[in-house]
Amino acid sequence: MMTEANFTQPSEPWDQAIGRLLKEKYPDLDPPEHLAFVNLVGAFDNRSHEQPLTKPIDVYLIKLLCETLFRDTIVPAALEERRKAHS
Repeated sequence: MMTEANFTQPSEPWDQAIGRLLKEKYPDLDPPEHLAFVNLVGAFDNRSHEQPLTKPIDVYLIKLLCETLFRDTIVPAALEERRKAHS
């Protein structure tokens, strides 16, 4: 989703992109929570057969980040395309 929203930089590692997103959108997130979330995303990215242990706060943060990408990036781009198409 971050790639489709053009949030990631060319050849940027996923952990740096997630870290940058967290720093930009949620700068007050406690450093231990920031690191724990980056590690959680990495655990899912490894695609192992073991599912990572998640807490309700992890699910909430993932939902919040997805909503933030939609609100700040995807929706404005879609509205701009629509405006151009009708101009």
